[in-house]
Amino acid sequence: MNALSMAFIGLQAADTFLTMWAVNHGFTEVNPLMAPIAGTWVSVLVKVVPAILVAICLARLTARWPRIRNVVNVGMVAVVVFMVGILTSNLLEM
Repeated sequence: MNALSMAFIGLQAADTFLTMWAVNHGFTEVNPLMAPIAGTWVSVLVKVVPAILVAICLARLTARWPRIRNVVNVGMVAVVVFMVGILTSNLLEM
């Protein structure tokens, strides 16, 4: 697993735990799909576990087909930048 995958997992975890903290301290989750579970540990299962599974699958795919490694890395950079933007936005809202 490469650094981008680890960053993706870490950012998902940070977003999940920041949201849990915020909801449990009086903030509201604006995403209607996540709102019912935002303050619970179920949100970890919904956000962090899939991120881990995606990272493992991408590691296996790029090991099997090395030609796609660059494409996967570009996609992961985009996802990591997007998640940094989301976390920054969430922190500025507090």
